[in-house]
Amino acid sequence: MNKRELIHLFASTQRIDHQFSAVLINCLFDAIKNSLKDGGRVEIRGFGSFSIRYYSGYTGKNRKTKLMIEFKPKRLPFFKPSKL
Repeated sequence: MNKRELIHLFASTQRIDHQFSAVLINCLFDAIKNSLKDGGRVEIRGFGSFSIRYYSGYTGKNRKTKLMIEFKPKRLPFFKPSKL
């Protein structure tokens, strides 16, 4: 299911306008995104939790040129599904 299908499903099940449904879904995703940007964690009971994982920098090898490359530390979003 993609975002457009989620908006359509939400609008039809709740019997609300399609545009209003899109605004609500976009607000939900924006809230999750902004919380993760600030280093927070979002937990939706029965669905899962979103958090940020920190990865340290490392040295790797380019397989084509065989040169060593230095990779910088990074932060990536991580989703852990609920046990339910």
